[in-house]
Amino acid sequence: MDLIVFVVRHGATEAGQNDPSLSAEGMASARAAGRLILSHGGRLDMILCSPLKRAREHANFISAAAGGRIEVVESLEPEGDPSDVLLRLSSLPADARVALVGHMPVLRSFVSELISDQSPVRVEIGRGDVLCIEAGFDAGTFGGTLLWHIPSRTMHGTV
Repeated sequence: MDLIVFVVRHGATEAGQNDPSLSAEGMASARAAGRLILSHGGRLDMILCSPLKRAREHANFISAAAGGRIEVVESLEPEGDPSDVLLRLSSLPADARVALVGHMPVLRSFVSELISDQSPVRVEIGRGDVLCIEAGFDAGTFGGTLLWHIPSRTMHGTV
């Protein structure tokens, strides 16, 4: 079985803060993301999240619904290095289920690097969106296939 990676952009935030908290809407999307992840294959083994408050809060809601030990990863900050995230994932068991909770543009770069062999792929990830990627090693290269992408706006009340 391959590594399953759920890529989650943090939800909507409170305005006017330097390191803002999730707004009520952001909290609702975080709860919905946790239920969605749980309904697609069960509990998580781990959640890797940015050190910024909104990502940590989102990760806590996901963990409450779908389990998973939370680990803060600096490279999931907005200007983080997606290759550091790939390196961290490559050290996990081949059948792990992990969520990444972070920000743009690092999440876009990570997804593009993971699912594209050649040229970059532009993937729009809205606040609170969840993507599911099946990943693994093939011929010494870490790569993956995007299985689905569910926008936050479609999750509320449907999970």
